[in-house]
Amino acid sequence: MSISNSSKIVGILLSALVFAYCVDETVSALIDVAEAPDTRLEEYAKISNEIDVVALGSSHGTGLFFPLLGLHGYSFNGNGMNLYESNLKLKALVAHEPQIRRVLLPFGEGEFSFDRNTKSESAEREQLAYAPWPTADTLREFPETWRIVYAKTINAVTARLHANARVRSYLSGATADLSPCASDDRIESPDEYGFRHGYFRIPAEERCLRETVERTTLSRRLQLEARTMPLADVRRDNIGIVAEMADLLAKRNGGQLVLVRMPVTREYHQSAVKPYYDADAEIAERLAGRVPNIIYVDLRGLFWDTAYLNNNQVFFDNDHLTLAGAQIASGVLAAKIGRGATAGQSRP
Repeated sequence: MSISNSSKIVGILLSALVFAYCVDETVSALIDVAEAPDTRLEEYAKISNEIDVVALGSSHGTGLFFPLLGLHGYSFNGNGMNLYESNLKLKALVAHEPQIRRVLLPFGEGEFSFDRNTKSESAEREQLAYAPWPTADTLREFPETWRIVYAKTINAVTARLHANARVRSYLSGATADLSPCASDDRIESPDEYGFRHGYFRIPAEERCLRETVERTTLSRRLQLEARTMPLADVRRDNIGIVAEMADLLAKRNGGQLVLVRMPVTREYHQSAVKPYYDADAEIAERLAGRVPNIIYVDLRGLFWDTAYLNNNQVFFDNDHLTLAGAQIASGVLAAKIGRGATAGQSRP
């Protein structure tokens, strides 16, 4: 037998082994998807009989500290999660826990101006993979919740087939931003006061807040300006999504949707994203005035009268809070919605 033929045979055998391995791993992953409980829902279920509130929305949820809100809460938020994804998660949640009576939806700049159609499928899957499994009733009532099933299945399969993330990053030559202004000191915990990813603890140096304003602004502007339709249509779509969330809560259990504009630095707010902030504020106020079970609380300027640029303790970066900042902000929010230390008082 020639060397050439031997090489072909070896190649065919190796290909068959790789194919068999991939099939086995895919089948195993699909079995895992069908049998394993959803981690977030599992943690949530342990305390769900005490749950007063759930939080959705993006990473600005790090500014919520449930104990100071006088509430037992659990956060299903995620980095970059948009209104459409929050709505899908809510639909899955209320099917499992129909007693949910309050949903907090914290958001940052341009939430109503973000075109969800510009988000990559893989990024959307990352968010929806951590939603509860939709029930049979949910899938019939809300056909789009099949996207959750798809996301959870694909993520489970790819997680089994892909190499370790750190190894992939190393092989691809990816490097972390090691600048003094880049840090992430969160404590990874399945349930730190109901917040799964843990809180930022180390505040940014004052110079970092100044230096990163322009970079943060540019990144957000690029996201908001990448649209597939006119801005007015994007905003109309997002307004409809929030109204649908409020309607779902009202019909299921008379629940309340609280829109919370989270604190940011004055410098970031006055940058090129200000028009989006102002537009969002107007839209949220209009929704709260029109829909009976929507409350809007604006905490954007909560720390503007403090000397945070001289001794910052509250900002992790220009638009995210540290644990200390979250505790202060949540104390103020509690008073606004009639909870916590001021429970029983009317909302200002």
